[in-house]
Amino acid sequence: MSEASRELEQKTGGEVPSADETIAATADEVVETVDRQREYFEAGIRRDPLRSVFVAAGIGFVSAIVLRRL
Repeated sequence: MSEASRELEQKTGGEVPSADETIAATADEVVETVDRQREYFEAGIRRDPLRSVFVAAGIGFVSAIVLRRL
């Protein structure tokens, strides 16, 4: 259970939350997930920067070929 879900449960006292409260908690969970994934992605780049450069170059090369043919 995420921090946002725990906070919503504590705030509502276990009762059914309103739509606004549910939307706010969901948005908070999305922010938490995006931040966690960004940190994981950045850690991977720091761990192996040369590989990241080659992957980015490969993606750019394939994108250029695809866009040129369109």
